Amino acid sequence: MTSKRRSAKECRDVHDLQAEGDVALSPEVCSPSQGITTLKELCEQRWREIKLSAQKLSNTNVRAVDADKSLLQILQEKEKCVQAEIKILKTSKADRLPPDPNVQFEVLKQDLLSSIEQLEETLSLAGSQEQELKNSIEKEQEYERQLLTVNHHLEEKVESFDDGPMSNTRDPLSAVFKELQAKIKKVELVDKQLSKDFDTFLTQHFPLPTENDLKVYKKTLRRTNSGNGAHNLLTLKTILEELMNKCIDEPHDPYITLTDWYWSPYIELLTRCQIVLHHPDHDNKIKLVPFHL
Repeated sequence: MTSKRRSAKECRDVHDLQAEGDVALSPEVCSPSQGITTLKELCEQRWREIKLSAQKLSNTNVRAVDADKSLLQILQEKEKCVQAEIKILKTSKADRLPPDPNVQFEVLKQDLLSSIEQLEETLSLAGSQEQELKNSIEKEQEYERQLLTVNHHLEEKVESFDDGPMSNTRDPLSAVFKELQAKIKKVELVDKQLSKDFDTFLTQHFPLPTENDLKVYKKTLRRTNSGNGAHNLLTLKTILEELMNKCIDEPHDPYITLTDWYWSPYIELLTRCQIVLHHPDHDNKIKLVPFHL
């Protein structure tokens, strides 16, 4: 019973193909193999029709375009092409799915799966864009908070400036300049006082050696006459000033070269206290440790 129903259905499908493709079929053709053969014949027939149409188009004589009315003739030909396309759309039948329910189900299923996949990709893209927008919003909010903080501090400073001793002056810039000059003078006075105290401390605790000190030093180290007396030696203050000036004025080459004018105990004291450093390649060169960096 089932085989008879299936045979009747296949016969109806073949008759539908015969009606669409104008392929001659005998009423007895109802098997699947004959249906595949019918489809092949239908495709070959359509291909022959396409080749025939292309051959007719290639054999069509090309008319020359008048130079004066070239645009008009081109537009007329385009109009004819559009009218022909409209006529074909009106006369041709709309494509429809095969009559087999299983085939229709599979086609619709594939369409739905492709649509779901595209929607998932769109959702993923939208999610990444949303995250980027959230990050951008957070950065902008943080930047806004920083600007508000700076603005608040500036407003406080302006208010203190308005309420301060310079609020009644006609020229605020000159008042600020005078205030800076007063601070500079104060710093200069402090610097002079520190230099004076520094000089007093070094002179009191690190005086220059006497001639007897030099003789004892040379005798202890078993040295001969070095060529310099006590009056030619540099004070510890002078040595430190040279080191500081060299470090600030020539930071690319802060080393000074030791000579007989530099008393060795002073250099050893500075080295032990980690105030100066020796050159890695030359023992007779030292530099001040860069405390300011």
